Amino acid sequence: MNIQYIMSSSGAFSAVVDGKNYNVDSSHPNYRDLFYCLKGGDNCEREFIELYDVASSVETKSDGNFCILDGVVHYKGKPVHETISRYIMEISNLGLPYDNIVVFIENLYLNPSKRAVEQLFGFMQNKGLPVTEDGYIIAWKAVDQFFRDKWTGKVDNTPGCAPSMPRNEIDEDADCGPGFHGGSLQFCSNYGYGEDKVIQIKIHPKDVVNIPRHCSCEKIRFSDYEVLREFDHPLNAPVVTEDGEMYEDDPDEETCEDCGQGYNWCDCGEEIEDEDYYDEKQTRVVDVRRKNPFDNRL
Repeated sequence: MNIQYIMSSSGAFSAVVDGKNYNVDSSHPNYRDLFYCLKGGDNCEREFIELYDVASSVETKSDGNFCILDGVVHYKGKPVHETISRYIMEISNLGLPYDNIVVFIENLYLNPSKRAVEQLFGFMQNKGLPVTEDGYIIAWKAVDQFFRDKWTGKVDNTPGCAPSMPRNEIDEDADCGPGFHGGSLQFCSNYGYGEDKVIQIKIHPKDVVNIPRHCSCEKIRFSDYEVLREFDHPLNAPVVTEDGEMYEDDPDEETCEDCGQGYNWCDCGEEIEDEDYYDEKQTRVVDVRRKNPFDNRL
């Protein structure tokens, strides 16, 4: 079945679907998918109507587990935390993909901790931890030169390893204590020094046990993770593949004149001012070799 339409030179088009007129331009969040519906097909009219309605689009992407009621995203009949709900609505209105966030929420709701469910995504936004296509968290971790943890020296963190420990050995409320630690690049720059390495890890949201209560904390604690690779380049994309790979480099990223790397991962130790990476302007020193003898955890 074909949809009747007429298109302007700007790419905007008017279409008649099921007796109703729809006007679509490039500002619509689902413009590209709506455009492809014009090619026709067995279910093109139904798909067009669902895509035109952003709320229906969210429900379709999640196999019916999600819906939007009064501007609030619901998962299995219950409203999700306002931070996640607001994010999905904003991303959808910008026409950007959010399929990975839908999968992330489904993974997150497997976590038995109410606090983790409510606070994890806000921490990730604040500290710049991306979400993979399969709904996992990408984070970073400092290890010694032999890929062993810096606390006991016994946990193997070579790429491909998947360390695990009993969840009930990790205190959900303590700011620091037993458990695997990982977090932002800034956390690694404060924690690693000398010949230490920085690794990129992948964490299932259900395995996160502790989210710090203080905004100055850069790390979370968890029971399981997978080591992806030794990390030696800036991550510019907010969405990454299942393997933690970037889709593409940001051609507009500012780089250090001395080392040529992006300011998010410059190891020259120079002072730089970065307004975009933090909520407020501040000067920071980026040097993964700085020693901090007061913080030695897994």
